[in-house]
Amino acid sequence: LCDRRQRQMCIRDSYWKGVNPAIIGWITIPGTTINSPILQAPADAPTYYLKHDVYGNYNPHGAIYLDADCPDGLLSKNAVIMGHHFGNDVEAAPFGTIASYTDKGFAERHATVYIQTPEWKKTYGVRFAEIVNGLEPTKRTTFSGEDDYRSWYDSSRDGAAMVLDGTTEPDQTISLVTCSYNIWVQNERPVLVT
Repeated sequence: LCDRRQRQMCIRDSYWKGVNPAIIGWITIPGTTINSPILQAPADAPTYYLKHDVYGNYNPHGAIYLDADCPDGLLSKNAVIMGHHFGNDVEAAPFGTIASYTDKGFAERHATVYIQTPEWKKTYGVRFAEIVNGLEPTKRTTFSGEDDYRSWYDSSRDGAAMVLDGTTEPDQTISLVTCSYNIWVQNERPVLVT
């Protein structure tokens, strides 16, 4: 038998699956505007959710979505979740909040990320935030083995703009990616690694 909270989650999951079967989970970061469904980007149109909302309607604010290259969905070794940033409009494009994680004080105050699917619920701690040039190929979703993953993780952490956890060596990470235009004015990407 399900308890009251589980029933509410099942009703919500069923509702969202009815809205769009591409919804694979939900992300919440307490104290921020991030409390949204996560969609799976389709392999044949990997940027679809850059300009479509959760209902599949054209919307320049897009939706929060998992990169189409993640081989094991949200359980990929490095699951890359993306969303827009439009200035200070974090209501319409809540992933704009990710750009604030380069500030250590902000990161410390918002250091917990919840991700849930119909099958599981996980709590992630903020580890570090880096700023990458979006014009360069820096995204990693697959690795040749544990040593390759560890090398990528350690190198990313070493070059990070902000580090909260410099010692933990996770088995899996979630990278939350948005855009901002502070260093590389044409195409900067803050990446929050949990």
